[in-house]
This record gives sequence, structure tokens and C-alpha cells, in this order.
Amino acid sequence: MGKKSRKQQQQHKSDAQKVKLCASLSDKGVCKLVEELWNKTSNWSGGSSVIPPPAALWEDYETIRGIIDALQQRQGPSPLPLPPRQESYGDFLSWMSHEGAKFDKLEIDEFPEVGCGLRVRETIEEEEKAIVVPESLIITKNIISKAPLLAFISQDPLLTAMPNLALAMILLNERYNSDSFWRPYINVLPQEFDLPLFYSREELQELHGSPVLLEAVSQLRNISRLYSIIHQQLRSHSDPHLLLCTVGFHYADFVWAVSCVMSRQNKIPSKKHNEEPLLALIPLWDMANHNTGRILTDFDVDTRSCVCYSMSKYSPGEEFRIFYGERGNSDLLLNQGFAYEGNPYDIVKIPIGLSRGEEEMTRKMRMSLLDRIKLKVPGQFPVRSGVTPFSPELIGFTRVFTASLELLKEWMELKDDKELQKTLTSDKLEYRDIKALEFLQNRCSLLLHPYKTSLEEDEAILKHGSPRGRVRNMLILRISEKRILKNATQLAGQEKEKLQKSEEKDKHGVSKEDLTKLPSEVEDMNREEGHEEEKESPEQDIINPLSKMEDTSNEPTHSHDLD
Repeated sequence: MGKKSRKQQQQHKSDAQKVKLCASLSDKGVCKLVEELWNKTSNWSGGSSVIPPPAALWEDYETIRGIIDALQQRQGPSPLPLPPRQESYGDFLSWMSHEGAKFDKLEIDEFPEVGCGLRVRETIEEEEKAIVVPESLIITKNIISKAPLLAFISQDPLLTAMPNLALAMILLNERYNSDSFWRPYINVLPQEFDLPLFYSREELQELHGSPVLLEAVSQLRNISRLYSIIHQQLRSHSDPHLLLCTVGFHYADFVWAVSCVMSRQNKIPSKKHNEEPLLALIPLWDMANHNTGRILTDFDVDTRSCVCYSMSKYSPGEEFRIFYGERGNSDLLLNQGFAYEGNPYDIVKIPIGLSRGEEEMTRKMRMSLLDRIKLKVPGQFPVRSGVTPFSPELIGFTRVFTASLELLKEWMELKDDKELQKTLTSDKLEYRDIKALEFLQNRCSLLLHPYKTSLEEDEAILKHGSPRGRVRNMLILRISEKRILKNATQLAGQEKEKLQKSEEKDKHGVSKEDLTKLPSEVEDMNREEGHEEEKESPEQDIINPLSKMEDTSNEPTHSHDLD
């Protein structure tokens, strides 16, 4: 049995040597650069939840970017370049119509700032059916049931565990197939993106100070690492019938496919009842740009088609838009390539971890409490605009982080985890929350310091400088982040001062009952006493995406990244 197994391995090796791999897999210079890329991205600390010093972060980025530049120069242009996008619109729409899609009142056009989108040809009423795309036109993993790519994906643990990455590989394989059924769709997909993944060094510097810079560099690192892994797997696989082995596997083409999936992936229900929803690329529908509203896209399981209804009434000439979901500007910029003013769902993610210099027993108690209320350490917590900027999770973490040893022991004695979670995440403030509020005040204030420009300077540039494209998107992002952090700093400070004054009054006989009221109740009391509260602007309405997020697993919605 052992000898036979070795013979089989030798025969497989011999067969593999007969396969003429494409230059992007066989060229020694390319392979050396891919190995360098693997080594650098595998040993890099970009996945840490603690922001590294700007100099170290930028040094890592420059090294990775340098290897990528050399790799792309060595590989040269794509073996199958795409035609001009706008010249392909007519063939694409004819193909869609011929294959059963319905979009009679819409056409593809170019719009200022946003680029490609859908223009209304005839009046569309609110909730009128505007787009119907049959499942036969939708790209999912099911299209490769009889293709050579199926064997490669099913045997690779990474691709099996990452359906979004598998979908990108399917798309790239179809791009390399000149006779692909989806050729009309592939030809109208973007060839360049406004994702930070495509930013120049100078453009990326505009994110200096923003938490998004770390995420952008991490995204580049992770995608580059995935490329180096799959590059090695394809070399070992050596299937003469697999286009990725024989036509090409260029880094630029891989990033293109990944970007298409990142910015367009959605979910549709599987035909099998017990199977998870399928990640999908939905032609034409994915050309609709975003506007705040409501999700009115569904998947009709009877007709097996994606159906999109209009969010509002549209007149001829207007741009038809859909709602991508409750997503902040950082998420939209990283995965869709845009940010917009007045985003009611915007957040700033602040990274927080426990101190490593603390006494071991105290640190373990904090870790145990956080584990019991299901909070990961280190972690990233969202801070929002409005009068309740801090989530219950962030409040709970901060209480545990700043608690005294005596208070930690008191919480450890609570045996019921639900009772513990209710206690730690309660929005009822007491004197012992002064340290927690002080920490949040200082943390949010410190996060404002690394930015190169002030909030006022950014606002002036946006108003009077007429920025466009990527620069405008980054300005909008920075302005929103600074407003959120400034607001959170002020509110944490105000609540801390209220508790300090209440504690001082309590020493002179004031009832403790008044000190445990919710912030909103305290504000009501102030109004009754004649102290008017300053009104919030529309942009500062209380929004809590965590509590309002709907389960849309069976509805197509522009989705997330490959990190």
C-alpha cells in the first residue's frame, strides 16, 4: 500500500510537470516576489486592535506596497484585458433583456460625482416594481457545479471557509473565459474603484489620524496575503483545464475580482431548505447607487428572481437609487468607495484593550467579567453621534476596565451572568461611574489629536474648496469622525461633572435617590427648573444601528469585506 501511494504521488508530480502553467504562476521572479509578499504579510502586526505608532504603520504599508508594485511590473498587463466600460452598456442591456430581466423604465448612465448609475426613463411610482433579475443571470457558487474550478475550491480549506473569496475566484475564472455566458456583465463591471485599496500613497495620507487608516492598511495586507496563499495552491494544483492555471493569475486581476465582490456581494436564499443563503452578484441591480431610505429588494422564491421596488416616486431624468442598509461612512468607504454627509448611521470605532502592566490577579478578574458578558478583549467599540454616543457594550467594558479591586470582587460574586450583564451595561449612572466617564472623555479627546487638520479646517475645505472624488470622500469621513468624537468628549465630561456635583451635594444631605436617575430624567428635572436644553440638529438624532438592524439574510443588500 505504501509503495503504491508513493507511485501515485510520483505520477501526479509527473503529470503536473507536463502542465504549462501561465507566466504569473511559473515565472521565477514572480514566485520570489510572491514569497516575499507572503513573508511580510504573515508576520505583520496590522491585525492588532491597538493602533500602532503612525511611523511603524506607514513603514509596514510602504514595504508591502513596494513588493506589490514590483510584482505588478513583473507580471505586466492582464492576459485578458476588459474593453471600455461605457462601450459595453448596450450589449449588456440587450443580454439582460434577452435572458428575461425586466427594467423597462431604467437605463444606464453617468452621473456627476457618483459615476455609473441608473437613470429613470419613465415615471416610477413609490413601491412600483422597477427591476427583476432572474436567478439564471445571478452569479453564485452554483454556476461551477460542473466546472474544473469546483474541484479546486472544494479541496481548498481557505476557499471553503471564505465563500466571499470563493465567489471572487469564480468571477476571475469567468473573466479569463472569453466565451463566458456572463461576458456582457463582466465587461460593464468597474475597472477601477475608489476603495482605499486603490489609493496612491499620497491619497492614503489623507486618512492620517483616522481609525480607517489602520483598517485600510490591514485590508491591503490581508488581501495580499490571500493572493500569495492561492498563488501557491494553484501552482500545486496544476490543472490543465483550469483557466486560473493556464491563462493567468495576475495580482491586479485578483484584486479587481475581490473588489467587485466586496462592493457588490449580496445574499439570496438557496433552493435547498437547509442550506445557508448564497453569496451572489446580481447584474444591473448592483449598478444602483445608495440613498438613505428603506430596503425594498426581495427575492421571490416562487419565480427564483431578485425583485427591486422603488423607495419613492421618480420622474424621468432622475437617478434611481436603493438603500444599502444602516452602515457608517468607514464601512462604506472601505467596501463601497464612498462616504456621504449627514449619514445617520455613522460611527467611529475606538480600539480598547486591558493594560498589560496590571497585577495578574486583577487582570484575570477583569478578563473573567468581560468574558461572562461576552465582550472580546482587545476590541473595537462604536461611538455614535447624538445624546447617547456610547453603546451598552462600551459602557460595560469601561466599567470593568476602570473598576477598583473592591468593585471587581463585588461583581465576581454575582453568579447569574444575565444579572451581571444587566448591571454592567446599564445606562443608569452612579458615583462609581465617574472614573469610567473620565476614561471615555480622555479616550475620545486623545483620538482627535493625530489628525493633521482641525474640524474647522476640514469644514472650510469642504464648503469652499470644491473637493471631488476620493478627496471629498475622505473629507466627509474625517469631518464626521471629528464631530462624533468631539460630541462624545463633551457629553462624557458633562455627565462626569453632574455626578461629581451630585456626590458633593450628597455629602450635605441630598438624597442618593436623585443621583441614580437616568441622564434623560436628570435633563427633564433641569427643564422643570427652568434650564432649557440646547436642541440637537437633525444630524444628531439618536440612532442605534445595533438595536434597529433588521435581519435581511434573505434579502439582497450590498454587503461586506474580505478581511
